[in-house]
Amino acid sequence: MFWLLFLVCAGAIFFGAWLLHKYLLTQDKRRKEGLERLLGVPQKYEFNAAMITDRTAAYEEQKELFEDQFADENKIPDHVELPANWCTKLPGQKKDILKVLLMQRAMGWVVVYRELEKDLKSNYPLYKKGIIPPDYWFSIKDAEEVLEKQFDSIKKEAQTIEPAQDGTTIFREAVMMVDKYGLSLEQELDEDGMPAAPQQPAAPSGKGAGKGGAGPAQAKAPGGGPAPDAKGAGKQGGGAPAGPRPPARIEKFYTDNATYAITQEEEDAELMVFVPNNVYKKDIKVDLKQDAIAVLVMGTPIFVQELSPIALIKTDTVTWTLAKKGDFEPGDTVELHGLTMKKLNGGNGVCLKPDKDTAKDRVRVELSRPDKGRILAIKMENLKNTAKDAKKAAVIVSLEKAKKGAVWPMPPWKN
Repeated sequence: MFWLLFLVCAGAIFFGAWLLHKYLLTQDKRRKEGLERLLGVPQKYEFNAAMITDRTAAYEEQKELFEDQFADENKIPDHVELPANWCTKLPGQKKDILKVLLMQRAMGWVVVYRELEKDLKSNYPLYKKGIIPPDYWFSIKDAEEVLEKQFDSIKKEAQTIEPAQDGTTIFREAVMMVDKYGLSLEQELDEDGMPAAPQQPAAPSGKGAGKGGAGPAQAKAPGGGPAPDAKGAGKQGGGAPAGPRPPARIEKFYTDNATYAITQEEEDAELMVFVPNNVYKKDIKVDLKQDAIAVLVMGTPIFVQELSPIALIKTDTVTWTLAKKGDFEPGDTVELHGLTMKKLNGGNGVCLKPDKDTAKDRVRVELSRPDKGRILAIKMENLKNTAKDAKKAAVIVSLEKAKKGAVWPMPPWKN
């Protein structure tokens, strides 16, 4: 009797737990469907992967074609592996083609990653408050991981074509290109690798357009309409009047690749002045006027510029800081020396992120030569940073524009 009662109770508990599980699953499903219906929150985050994958495929196909041509021209049999640096031996024209295709990949990555960053920032508070389901939040994080892998891939390809160049340079250039040409998620690139220009709308056929309309001899302006000084434009129905001028596009980034870099937004700007890595904040003085900026290290001016009359700044809200990088950052190119394994001395490679087993005095390096692809943890004293962009310290000055919305020339200096 006892065992019968026990089995009945156990069965009832099991059945109740099963019903509760089904109820919770149903409620969760209804909640997700409700979020999708009421708030527009899908069950899984989708990003424009085609913008990256299509450009990646175009680059890989072209690279494979050049690889086959290189092997044929140099009579390298199919069973023999090409030298690791075969891309560097391509003619200039072919290298330029690869660079353009790789730039297209980087521009697509910049556009997609910017959208992802916005979605990460906007959805995180909602996730913490339980407004959006965990599945959706983690699908955003999965997309971030995919894009990070693409970042590493593009950077590695850039160094394959130009080993002496910092692999991250292509992304700075891609940001400049996107900001200048306005590539969007829907916009396609033309055959030269630039964003395709939007089609001009047809000119309206208003009254007077038929009487003496724009004949073959009428001059055309770059935008497709009649030129301002075309004879007879007023009397002979020169078409619709010109609309308001579009706002000037902000050129957001400029650097001289040696002493400074500057970025601007609509209301503010940020100036980065490169300084020696062995200076301290107490050694630095930043002198700011409404129309001039000076940075001094131990009393010696290392950066002095007068601002353009349309690029004035507020001096009461300026802040600055000293930022330093490590001697060997991920992506830096390095040369090996002083190693007991003699064949590695004089070789080079690329710094990687440290893993949990990397000692503090060592750097993980993926070799480019010899033993391409081999990863070693090498002492810092046996490495020389050869990255062209190895600027390890900078004074970062935050600037507020005197006139909000002013479009500064880049660079914004008087001369």
